[in-house]
Amino acid sequence: MFLKYVLFLLIIAPVFAQNTASITIITNIGIEARLDSYTGFNKNTIAKIQSDAAKEFKIQTDYKGLAFLNFSTGQNYPVYLTGKDFLIRIIDPLKRPMFSQNTDSEYLYQWLSSYKQLQKDDRLLQSSLSNINTNDPFYSEIINEQKRIEQKRLAIISNLNKEPSHGVNLLIQARILNESTYSLKTKEALELKKKEYQQFVQNNLIELYYSDMLLQLCHQDLMMNEYVLVTNTEMYSQINKDVQRWVSMLSPRIEAKETIAFIMKIFYNRGMVSIAAHILQNNRNILDKKVYRNSPNLQSLYNIGETVLDLNIEEAIHSKGRDLTKNKNYKIVSLVDVDDVVSQVSTITLARQLDKTQSKIPIIIIPKEKLTQSHFDMDNLFSGTLYYSKEKNVSIIKEIDFFQFYFLDENNRVERISNNLNEIVLGIQNEN
Repeated sequence: MFLKYVLFLLIIAPVFAQNTASITIITNIGIEARLDSYTGFNKNTIAKIQSDAAKEFKIQTDYKGLAFLNFSTGQNYPVYLTGKDFLIRIIDPLKRPMFSQNTDSEYLYQWLSSYKQLQKDDRLLQSSLSNINTNDPFYSEIINEQKRIEQKRLAIISNLNKEPSHGVNLLIQARILNESTYSLKTKEALELKKKEYQQFVQNNLIELYYSDMLLQLCHQDLMMNEYVLVTNTEMYSQINKDVQRWVSMLSPRIEAKETIAFIMKIFYNRGMVSIAAHILQNNRNILDKKVYRNSPNLQSLYNIGETVLDLNIEEAIHSKGRDLTKNKNYKIVSLVDVDDVVSQVSTITLARQLDKTQSKIPIIIIPKEKLTQSHFDMDNLFSGTLYYSKEKNVSIIKEIDFFQFYFLDENNRVERISNNLNEIVLGIQNEN
């Protein structure tokens, strides 16, 4: 007899500690989803869930903290894992899950519902205040409504410490702390708020480490600079301080290079490569690392005077689909790993510097594994042109420094290897 229904559950981390909890999931429909957790800046998959019909199944995990139930259709819902067994009932991906024996998650959703309504009321109030003058007969009523909303806000906040879930309360406080930055207007207020962030993170680092709020706090701590600071000098100076603050705050749990790389990624993702490059330049001694490459054809990249063979450099594709012509001039090879922002930022920085010299020397990107859209998107971050090698198929043979650029002559012979961007640009200018 054939099985009528198919159920698939893949546990990503099958080895658990002794305090493993069992999560029972009951679905009324077929679903495809993941249960994801956080450790510091990293998102991890606890389990992948796939079923073609209503079913009940279990997930085993020793993770404690904030997780997210992410559906393949795009919806995602927070779930707080306490280390105890509980049940999740899924009626429809468009509706939030229901919980049994998990008061922490239920409390989180109740708070989110109340807080969202409060925010909606506040937006309506602000809209009314912007369209009314003090002589209007309804002005006093609006002021009373403003007081009511503020009293409700204070009541919601004051009730946090009265609820049983310490972990959920901290996550809520972190969210409120982030939203308190939007009204900053002075440098003095900015400095005080950063001290508040520092104290909050240091006091609650363990709990925040097992949630997405740590990365959100770090992100907002950097973004609020833009609410107050005006000049580049002020911005760069504050960012230098922020990087050192976060490295120090997170040092009990996260290595300095991981913290710095995450901050660089924040600015890189916003197209602010100059700031990311500034952070890189100030922290090169910390960020210096190796990457494993695995194509035998790349072995010749390590030695000056050797010829690089079979890298498809002559056939490299432009990000917009144009072929690189049979280029018999000088070229620069850069190895880029899209999972490591250091290689992306250093390559774009070199490309921008070469563009200023009006040099026609192409930069050819070789991916760590395979070309992705993230590689091609780099071409949008400066006005010139990047090219991409089709090189792939790898087995680990040697470490390559992300900061190394390989300068090839017209015959693809390695003429120069350098990790000094200024040295490369100066050498090109002298040759021109």
